[in-house]
Amino acid sequence: MVNDWLELTPDSIWLEIPADIQEISWAKSASFTDASIRQRFYINYLCQQVIFNYLQSGMPGVSLVENQEDFWQLGVNGFTVKLGEKSVIVIASETLDLEAIEIPQEWVDIPQLIGDYYLAVQVNTAESHLRIWGCTTHKDIKEKGQYIKRNLNYSLPRNQLQSGSDSLDLWGECQLQAVKIEREKMEEKLSLDRLTTLLDILANPQLIFPRKAVTFQEWAAVIVNSNWRKILITRRQKSPVKLTNWFTDNFPIDWQSILDFSSLSLVPAFKNTEIKRIKDLGVELLGNPLALMITIAKTEEVFSLQATVYPTGETSTLPPHLKLSILTETGQVFREVIATDNDEFIRYRFDAELGDKFFIEVALESARVTEYLQV
Repeated sequence: MVNDWLELTPDSIWLEIPADIQEISWAKSASFTDASIRQRFYINYLCQQVIFNYLQSGMPGVSLVENQEDFWQLGVNGFTVKLGEKSVIVIASETLDLEAIEIPQEWVDIPQLIGDYYLAVQVNTAESHLRIWGCTTHKDIKEKGQYIKRNLNYSLPRNQLQSGSDSLDLWGECQLQAVKIEREKMEEKLSLDRLTTLLDILANPQLIFPRKAVTFQEWAAVIVNSNWRKILITRRQKSPVKLTNWFTDNFPIDWQSILDFSSLSLVPAFKNTEIKRIKDLGVELLGNPLALMITIAKTEEVFSLQATVYPTGETSTLPPHLKLSILTETGQVFREVIATDNDEFIRYRFDAELGDKFFIEVALESARVTEYLQV
C-alpha cells in the first residue's frame, strides 16, 4: 500500500506503521479518560516512535527529548527529535487537508522549545502509514507564516514549505548550515503568589483549553518548568487524596491496609493512634516493584505524617539513587530523601495542618510516580 502511494506522491516520504508500535501506542494512551488527550497522546506517541526509528536507522546522533508526553496532556500537539545539536519539531496530524501546517505557538515562541526545523506529518492509522509531506524552518515560520491568535497557532501554507522528499537532505547531511536561533530563557518571572494563582486556574479540569486561560507569557513560564508542568498535569487529572477521611475509615480503593498487602513483609509495628495505608506503585520506576506507605496521626491541631517507600519484589533493598520527595502544591521541593546501597526503605516524617495540600514523588532517573494528598 505504501509503495502504491509513493508512486502517486513522489514528493512525500511514506513510512509504514508497524503493528506492534500501533498496539503499544494505543495501550499507553488508553488510561486517559479525556478523549481528546487520549487521541492526541496516541497519534503523537505513535508518530514519535516511527519517526525516531526511521531517523535512527539512517544517521547517528538521533535522540528524543524526555517528557514530551507532558505537552500532549496539556493540549500542545507535536514533539522534538534531536539531530545532534539541531532540533526538529514534528507536527503530527490526522487531517486530510494538507493545505497548510498548523504549528502550536509553544514550539515557535518559547525559546527553550523552538526548533531549527519543522516537519509536517500526516498520520493514517487505518492504513498503517505516515506521510512526511513538508518541512520548513523557524525563520520561514516567523517571516512567512500567519499567527492565528484564536488557536494560538502559526499557519504556513503548503506552497511555502519544502516538499517532504526534500527533507531527505536534512537527514543525510549533518553538515547542513545551522539555523541561527537565539535560545535565551524566558524573561517572565513568577512570584510564588502568582504561580499559586496560575496553578489554581490552570488545574481546573473543566478548563478544556488551559493554554488559552492565561496570558501566553505566563503559560509559557509555567510549562517550560518540568516540575511545574508535572504538578499541573497531576492536579488536572485527579483530586487530592484526603487523608483526614482515613480517620472515618473512608479509604480510596488503591490505598490498602498493610495487613492485606501480601507483597510486603517489612512493616514495623505502629501505635494505635496511627493510621497506615499502603499503595502498590507497580513497576513503573524502571521495572522496580515498589510500594508507598503513608502514616497519619493527629496530635491536637497538628497532623503527624510519614511517607515510606519499600521494595515489594524478590529484592529486599531499594535501587540506589531512588528519591522520595515531598513537594509543596506549587512543586517546590520541601524535603528529599535518596536511597543508598542496601537501603531496605527510605522515609520522611513531617507535620502538616488541616487543609494543607502537597505531593509525594517517588523517582528513579527520569521515571517518576506522583501522589497528590491533602490533610
